[in-house]
Amino acid sequence: MTTTSVIDVRPRALSGRAAIDAASRGWLIWAFCVFWLNVALAAPQTPGRAALGTNVPKLGTPEALWLVDSFPASGYWLTQCDGCTPPADAPSGIWNTGEQSQLLRDADGWVISFGNNPDRRFTHIAAVLFNGGSEFIPAGDWVVRYEGEATLDYDFSPLVQVVARAPGRDVLRVAPQAGTLLRIRLSDINPANHVRNLRLIAPGGRCGDDLLSYAFAADDCVAGDYQPFEAVLESQRFHPLFLREMQAYGTLRFMQFLGIADGYLNADRLDEPQQRIAWQDRSQIADAQWATGWQDGPPPYELVFELASVLDADIWMNLHFWADDAFVQALATFSRQHMPADRVLYLEWNNEVWNGAPPYGWAGQRVDQWAEQKWTTAAYPGVSSFTKRMNYVGMRTQQICDIWRSTWGTEAERIRCVMPGGPWNFPAEQALDCPLYVDSDAVSDCTSHIHAVAAAPYFGGYISDFRNAEGGAFEQLVGWTAQADGGLVSLFAELESGELVGGVNALDQARGVMQANRAVADRFGLPMIAYEGGQHLTPYSARGTSCNEWNNPPECTPYFAIQNLYMAANRDARMGDMYDDYLRTWTAEGGELFVHFAGLQRNSGQYGSWGAKEFAGQPDASAPKYLALRRWQAELDVIRVFANGFESNP
Repeated sequence: MTTTSVIDVRPRALSGRAAIDAASRGWLIWAFCVFWLNVALAAPQTPGRAALGTNVPKLGTPEALWLVDSFPASGYWLTQCDGCTPPADAPSGIWNTGEQSQLLRDADGWVISFGNNPDRRFTHIAAVLFNGGSEFIPAGDWVVRYEGEATLDYDFSPLVQVVARAPGRDVLRVAPQAGTLLRIRLSDINPANHVRNLRLIAPGGRCGDDLLSYAFAADDCVAGDYQPFEAVLESQRFHPLFLREMQAYGTLRFMQFLGIADGYLNADRLDEPQQRIAWQDRSQIADAQWATGWQDGPPPYELVFELASVLDADIWMNLHFWADDAFVQALATFSRQHMPADRVLYLEWNNEVWNGAPPYGWAGQRVDQWAEQKWTTAAYPGVSSFTKRMNYVGMRTQQICDIWRSTWGTEAERIRCVMPGGPWNFPAEQALDCPLYVDSDAVSDCTSHIHAVAAAPYFGGYISDFRNAEGGAFEQLVGWTAQADGGLVSLFAELESGELVGGVNALDQARGVMQANRAVADRFGLPMIAYEGGQHLTPYSARGTSCNEWNNPPECTPYFAIQNLYMAANRDARMGDMYDDYLRTWTAEGGELFVHFAGLQRNSGQYGSWGAKEFAGQPDASAPKYLALRRWQAELDVIRVFANGFESNP
């Protein structure tokens, strides 16, 4: 897979919402404060109809266990050497010498040879899996199958031990543990019979033909014959444990999976033309390794529609900001051809373009650049860059919606175009009004075919801003961590009272965001839905996002204690109680579809604890947020069909 500007090395990053530095968040903090002060606890609106969705994790997230065959999620080959002197510009020394351009590959990306460059430093290539979540993968015997001839080696011990070898088939015994990974090394490739169709197959199997059944061994099957994954690989792409976790949700939002926030390409370098991925160069199912949704572009779109089809779920599709009209048109055609029957598709341009924090802010800065080119300061003096940005969001959302609806023809009513809102009313209102676009292009507004305003009414995020608050709030938070329970009683008391911020508690603040977006939706006669939501306890202050086991200066000590407190809070039954109140508040404020962030994601002290569950197969009893979501779901009808056509059938 290539882009119009070649990107040879794809950086890895930890899973979770990316770090937000305090400086880029200043204006956002101000906006939240304005709404906290103006929350008058107005009488709730008539209870709305609601349904439940979730944000789908990235393909390579180990704890999600997306695939029965994990190898395609390895992303790309590292060029490595043992004891050599790496090139001066090597991205990661001998771990990645950065010489991927020397690899000769076949049409599907399988490596035929290492080339004939006399200055080559690397001696082998390596694929890496399960990094950042190796403790969550299934224990047992994983099978490696392949065609061709080469030397294959596997490490690291004690995570993995080779217990059997035969031509074309090796068996790896895996003992899950944290802080390690699986590396598959290839060397001595036979160019006349190079390695291809390499598979890494999880232990266990299914019972009969039930794609959601999981059995570790034949004795586990009550109904249907046991079929090991190795025998049914062609008909069982998704791991049953992953399917079971996603089955609870009627709508699946693929923002993370597609790398909408993380795949900004070179948007952080405004002096360069924006890189784009051409439709014909996208990652496809036949590729040896799939794009992972970081800086390598989206994984195969086929997976979006295949997963939705297996689970009979609606799709929430996000389109990258860098996608030109040709890409948009091609994806619309592809989606029409692959869309499951009788389901609907929510369509959103990019993600949180209003958000000034990286990585979201990189896309926003590029949009600012494009918006300035369209609505110059000379022609529109006194108009802020942010106002231009949100006008561009409205314009591009309208354009993309029109392209898709035209492409889908008689099926266009299955498309649900959404206009993104923000933590206050201005982003959605400005995007829908789009006065600059109205003036420059003589359109009426940007509401044509828009079906909903989409908000993200998180709760509890204000505690992340204590580092910048006056009055000793941060010091009190640090003091809580020294208490016998690590600060849990004090933390939940604060979330419920809001004492440290003038008595406007966490749910009141979330209600303010709901009401702001509800007011915009009402003005335009649209329903309000949530593209994301849930708790927002994240230590994003000062050094909070750079403190981890590899970066541990003395000033990180209080942050580690806070990180541990936030992770413990997300595992506490009281968090489930807060979710109960929060979700009922959403319904009372007229919210309809609610898409939680996120479905499956391990807790991270550094980046937050977003998942309703921390790993596929986690017992429900140990997942208070998940239990609360299901309780709320049970309070609703099994099938919700709204007057405006929104529906969800979990």
